[in-house]
Amino acid sequence: MENKHKELINHNSSKSYHHKVTVLEIPDKYKYYQKELIDILESKINL
Repeated sequence: MENKHKELINHNSSKSYHHKVTVLEIPDKYKYYQKELIDILESKINL
C-alpha cells in the first residue's frame, strides 16, 4: 500500500478507521505469496 491508497481509504471511510490503516512502504513489485514479500511483511509486523 502506498500513501495514495491510504488517502483514498481515509477519504472514503469514516474517521474511526483512520488509525487502523498503516502504510508499510513496500514496493509494489512482488507477486502474491512471493517468499521475499512474506519475509518483508513478517519483519515489518514483528511476528
